[in-house]
Amino acid sequence: MKKFFPVIVLAAIVIMAGCSSVTVKHDYDRTVDFKLYKTFAWLDVKVPEDELIQNPLARKRAIEAIDKELQNKGFEKTDKGADFGVIIHGRSKEQMQITDWGGYGAGYGYGYRPWWGPYGGTTDVSYYEVGALVVDIVDLKTKELVWRGMATKTIGDKPLTPEQWDGIAARVLANFPPVEQ
Repeated sequence: MKKFFPVIVLAAIVIMAGCSSVTVKHDYDRTVDFKLYKTFAWLDVKVPEDELIQNPLARKRAIEAIDKELQNKGFEKTDKGADFGVIIHGRSKEQMQITDWGGYGAGYGYGYRPWWGPYGGTTDVSYYEVGALVVDIVDLKTKELVWRGMATKTIGDKPLTPEQWDGIAARVLANFPPVEQ
C-alpha cells in the first residue's frame, strides 16, 4: 500500500486540478416542482452577442455534451410536447491579473535584497481570456426561465475536446434538477 500511496495522491491532485479550473454557479425558481419534468427539447433562441453562434464546432460539442448529460440523468429528448426547453449561450471576456511581488522588505523582513536592489519589488501584469457557458432551462408550459447554470473557465489557445465539454456539462448540470427540493 505504501508503494501506491504517492500514485493515489498524485491522481487525486490531477483530478482536483482538472475540476477546479471550471467554476460553476446555479440559480433556480424555488416554487417549481422539478420532479414533474421528464422530457426536454432544444430551443433555438438567438441570444445577443452569443459567441457560440460564431463558433459552430464548439456549439455542437456543448450541445452534444449537455444532451448526453440530461439523458444520463433520465430525461428523454423529444421534438413534441416536451416539459422543458434548453437554451445555451456563451461569452468570453479578457481579464487582467496583477501580481505584486512585494516592495521594500516585503516577505523577507526589512533590509536590502541585492537581487532586487535597495528599493525592491516588482509587479507583473498579465491578461487572459475567461469563457462562460450558460445553460437555461425554460418551463414550456409557462414559458418562464426556471433554472440557470453557468460555468466559467480560463480559455487557452487550444479548443476544448469533446471530453472536456462532457466534464463541463456534468459540472454545470450537477444541480439540475435541484437537490434542495
